[in-house]
Amino acid sequence: DGTIAGSAANLMGCLRRAVLDMEIPLETAVGCATANPAREIGIYDRCGSITPGKDADLVLLDIKHTDPEAHSRWTGAPLEPVLASLDALDQAGASVILRCPIIPGVNDTEAHFAALRELKASHACIQRAEVMAYHDIGKGKWQALGQPYALAELKTVPPDQKRRWQQLVDGESK
Repeated sequence: DGTIAGSAANLMGCLRRAVLDMEIPLETAVGCATANPAREIGIYDRCGSITPGKDADLVLLDIKHTDPEAHSRWTGAPLEPVLASLDALDQAGASVILRCPIIPGVNDTEAHFAALRELKASHACIQRAEVMAYHDIGKGKWQALGQPYALAELKTVPPDQKRRWQQLVDGESK
């Protein structure tokens, strides 16, 4: 379940605290959680980094929008390479967690949820789809860069809304 021995914390929670609360650079924190332990137990030759030829037993793939035009508008990149990657992972028999960032007014539509359900149904590699509800943690990054933040008026989504969205993605309710 990802719980660290003797603790109620999981690895992602520890990484989040290291980066957000302790201001450890993301690259350093990830290395401390992956490469360093792999080196310590003598398996860095096959694990501990995302490098061609190394083992990977799980892929996290973000689907930010299922409408190609909206995906391009909001991300600045086409949707097709993401879907092509998903198809290739499916053909390779990989295990995938489909991460679904949901932003109010951007992709919180029934059409998007239906498309996510269809992706799950048509790709055996998808173990589950995980809703990632909008939060405003990134506002400070934009301010630090002196850039306008397009979603400045949005508030962090409450947990009950995230649960409802997860149910829609899972096909449990409408």
